[in-house]
Amino acid sequence: MMKALLFALLFGVACADIQPSQVTGTWRTLAIISDRLQKIQEDGPFQILVRYIEAPEDGQSMTVQFYNKETGECKKYSVVGTQQDDGSYRALYHGQNKFKLLEQSTKLLIFHNENTDEEGEVTHMILVAGKGKRLKEKEKQRLEEFAEEKGIPMSSIQYVQKTDDCPKK
Repeated sequence: MMKALLFALLFGVACADIQPSQVTGTWRTLAIISDRLQKIQEDGPFQILVRYIEAPEDGQSMTVQFYNKETGECKKYSVVGTQQDDGSYRALYHGQNKFKLLEQSTKLLIFHNENTDEEGEVTHMILVAGKGKRLKEKEKQRLEEFAEEKGIPMSSIQYVQKTDDCPKK
C-alpha cells in the first residue's frame, strides 16, 4: 500500500513538471511495449523509430518524426498531435491516438499511447525514446512501473536498436 502511494505521488509530480517545449530535439526509440505484441514487432504499424520531436513553446501541439518498416522498407512519417484539456495529445496514425508524455529527463522520454484502430480495437503501448543507446537499469525500472500501472506486460518489450537500420534523420 505504501509503495503504491509513493508511486502515485512520484507519478503525479513527474507529470506536473513536464514542459513539452523542452522535448524538442533529436531522439531515438530505445524500447516499446504493448498489450498487443503484433502491433510493435518489426513489421508492425507501431514499431515507431523516432528521430525528432518538436513541441512549440505554447505546448498546443507536438510533432513526432519517425520511421516505420511495416511495408518492409523504411517509410518516414511526421505526425502532429494536438493538445487536449487533460494534457494528452490526439493524433491520426493507423487510427485515433491519444498519447501523453509520462516522464521526461534530459536523456529520456517515456510516452503512453492508446490507439483505436479502424476496426475499433484498442491497443495500449509505452514508447521510450532516449539520447543514449540503451536503457539503464533505473530507466528500465521506471518503464516496468509504468507498464504495471497501465496493465502492459513487460514480456512484450521490443528493443529496437538492433533492427533499426532506417536513416539517421
